[in-house]
Amino acid sequence: MTLPTLMTSADSPKGKVVRVERERTSPMVVPVLCVQMQPDGSGLCIGPQPKAGESVIVVDEAQVLAEIKIDSATQAMPNCDSVWQVTGSVVRGDVNAGKRNKSVGLIDANVSRTTSRRVAESKVTRPTPDSRVEIGIDRDGDGTADVIASEATCPSVGGECIEFWTRRPKGLERVWSANLRICR
Repeated sequence: MTLPTLMTSADSPKGKVVRVERERTSPMVVPVLCVQMQPDGSGLCIGPQPKAGESVIVVDEAQVLAEIKIDSATQAMPNCDSVWQVTGSVVRGDVNAGKRNKSVGLIDANVSRTTSRRVAESKVTRPTPDSRVEIGIDRDGDGTADVIASEATCPSVGGECIEFWTRRPKGLERVWSANLRICR
């Protein structure tokens, strides 16, 4: 039987320990914006179809107002896969607590349930020179718009498209675009 040999401090590798910090990556999330949210948990959402069980965080420029758990989402208009009539249940807060004309809901796995806020349009940087900012939401309370809804000319079809932008480690990235003209 052979016994293992023990290393002494003279045998240990030489050098120094270096801490390597890597930039945290957040998963790609396509946000869904919800408007006209009601105290009964109903409202309209724009973007990919919301799923049952997802949370809508309702904010205004000062605070998080409420959290609504989605029960169902159906097309709000025929032949339109971008606007959804949702039903849900308010699980926390009061939808009517803030300024009604400044409140908006966000479905986004990266949004803070306590520190997110709507950012005044005048303080949101346009994602492209030809876009018009409609809504900016600060996900994490640092004062910077992390989710932006803007309008811009639709590529190749003309007219106006709504675009959703989300802040990623290297800056804003367009994650969703739709021509809502077909929804009218």
